[in-house]
Amino acid sequence: MARAGVNASRVAHRLALYQARVESLRAERLRKEAEAAARQRRLEALAAQVAPEVPDDPARVRAETAAAAAYKESVANGGDRETGTRIFATTAAAHHGGYTMDALMADTRHRLAVALHEAGLGGTGAARDALMQVQGSLLPRKDTFTSAQLSLVPGAAFAGLT
Repeated sequence: MARAGVNASRVAHRLALYQARVESLRAERLRKEAEAAARQRRLEALAAQVAPEVPDDPARVRAETAAAAAYKESVANGGDRETGTRIFATTAAAHHGGYTMDALMADTRHRLAVALHEAGLGGTGAARDALMQVQGSLLPRKDTFTSAQLSLVPGAAFAGLT
């Protein structure tokens, strides 16, 4: 009988601990839900502040863009099918931030790549190996290397870059 009394007190203690834990978990869940609701309200207020004030205009959405109109006009006038700025300029006068053909052909690796391509060997393994063996005429830019690479061999491959 005495054991039953001890067990009953232990069970009551464990039950109290369990109920306290359940209450703490419930309070934590309610706190997280309140935080999520507050966050959602803040996001909705921010979205309302930055919402665009543009009227619905289905015709504008379905209309062609300025680039598409320029392309159609270029093709209709018999012009080049290419619109926009050329990356590789054919003359120095047409050089607008791209590469001129003279600058490209000054690079040994590029000349070899062009020759291999014209011979029909551009995509072969031998062509890749040959291109890897040839050093380009142009020095690589300093910003293409990490500071660790630049400090590895002072005076060797990176001498012209530092």
